[in-house]
Amino acid sequence: MKNRILLFIVATLIVSPLIGQNKILFMTDMPRNEQPQIIWLQDQGFDVTIDSLSNLNLSSVTTGMWDTINSYDLVIAGRLANSSEFDAPDDRYWNALRVPLIINSAYAARSSRIKFFNSTSIGNIHNLLPYNKAVIAVNPSDAIWSDVTLTNDSVPFYNSIIDYLNVDMNTVSNNGERVAEIATPGGFVPIITRWTPGTQYYDDPDNPDFEGGNITVGHKTYFGIGCDHYNNLDPEASRYLSSFNISDEGKKVYLAEINRMLALADPPPTTEARLFSLSTSVGILSPAFDKDVTSYTLLVP
Repeated sequence: MKNRILLFIVATLIVSPLIGQNKILFMTDMPRNEQPQIIWLQDQGFDVTIDSLSNLNLSSVTTGMWDTINSYDLVIAGRLANSSEFDAPDDRYWNALRVPLIINSAYAARSSRIKFFNSTSIGNIHNLLPYNKAVIAVNPSDAIWSDVTLTNDSVPFYNSIIDYLNVDMNTVSNNGERVAEIATPGGFVPIITRWTPGTQYYDDPDNPDFEGGNITVGHKTYFGIGCDHYNNLDPEASRYLSSFNISDEGKKVYLAEINRMLALADPPPTTEARLFSLSTSVGILSPAFDKDVTSYTLLVP
């Protein structure tokens, strides 16, 4: 008669999040000319996926692609993202993104596009006298300024001319958090502005149908960079040089805002399981249990 052994093996698993690089989706119509920012992001340790916006309309993407976009930790629409990509009906889909979104282009932020600001007018800092490359910290105690030195609440920010939205934040309605601005003859214009989920960017009582396309589902930041007209004699070089024209101090501020936005992203669902304990009702495990060992032999007398 054969001996029969009733064997009980008790195992305990612990489940913990996988820790890895933050995933950023960088969207632009001109990936080649956006390389200065893309390379800089990669140098900061981010896992950057580049997606060309050419011929991409968010209003017509598949459910699978929509879910893929929202699965990233952060989406950045670069300075050379064509503003027409943010026109109706696509503006409502950009505003419906759950993933945190940073937009660099003043043209894309207009009221005729994604509707961050109630203005369609674009100014150029090159026309300002004196030529001003510094931004003003609206709230100097904000953590975004922690790695730079503010002088009279200002910090050098740009290496070359920029385009800006010609809207005075002191007089034109906006429900965003004012972070950084530049003083112009027309008032204090936005350089960095934030909106939290559920916020209507600005009120427009003259347009009762406006509200539906003007409320954000996810966190949004406008972080103005670049200029279309850096050097009209060489448009290709102009786009490359001006697509990421912020100073070293400006890059520290930009990185702080990126990290702030990443902290607001939904935690990744990916997990790993690890054996925490293992015991038997009979016999001896060989080798002795170790949480890093996954293969054992059971020695039965």
